[in-house]
Amino acid sequence: MRTPARLAIALLFMLPAWAGDWQPNPKTRYELSAPEEQPSKATASEDIWVDTIVRNLRHSGANPAVVYRFAKSQAQLRVNGSLRQGAVFVLRDNPDLFLIIDSSGRYADFLVNFKQSTVQATGWGEAVYFPPSRSMCAAVFDRADWLGGIPVTGDSRNPTFGNRVATWY
Repeated sequence: MRTPARLAIALLFMLPAWAGDWQPNPKTRYELSAPEEQPSKATASEDIWVDTIVRNLRHSGANPAVVYRFAKSQAQLRVNGSLRQGAVFVLRDNPDLFLIIDSSGRYADFLVNFKQSTVQATGWGEAVYFPPSRSMCAAVFDRADWLGGIPVTGDSRNPTFGNRVATWY
């Protein structure tokens, strides 16, 4: 299958995520507890790894313009009271922005911004890359305004923020 056809199919699969508002599910309760932390700095080997991803994307015809780098976070995510290990990363340039990875461990699920008191459900598919160590991840996009998603909203209790704890469903 040619690259334009693959892109068209990928966009069709992503349309439902962009097509409407977030639909809350009260049966699934998320709680992110995020202590104040200073994200670690990128290492030389991480820089080489990210540069290789960008170079390979360009070689395959993509036009990566921006890379968001996330470090493994000390924050804890609980889903219906159960701790989900390895699911939280913090943006290196902004310790108030957290990336939540889905239960498969492969895709972005939510972005939580404590400074703006927002939770967004992401809809950008496979734009997140993890090294084998999973000590960090990189989101690579062809333009700078993609780091976002569909606002998670509901009644006045969804989402809620307080003392570095965010809850939503």
